[in-house]
Amino acid sequence: RLNPRRIDTIWNGVDYEARPAPRPPDSAVRIGSVSTFGEQKGLPTLLESAKILHDRGLPFRLVLVGEGPMRRE
Repeated sequence: RLNPRRIDTIWNGVDYEARPAPRPPDSAVRIGSVSTFGEQKGLPTLLESAKILHDRGLPFRLVLVGEGPMRRE
C-alpha cells in the first residue's frame, strides 16, 4: 500500500575512501559490534571468541552497542 516513490533504500556498507584511525598507544585490538543483541546476529560466537582471547591473556577491547534479548549475556 506504500507509494514506491516514498521509499528510500539505505545500503549498509563501508566507506572505502575512509582511512583507519591511528592505533592507540596501548595496542590492544579493538573488537566491536553495533547490532541487535540476539543470536541471529552471531553474538554468542562473538562472546565465545572474546572469552578465548581473555583466557589466553591476549589484550583486547570489546565494544558492544545495541539492545535486544541477549543484553544480559
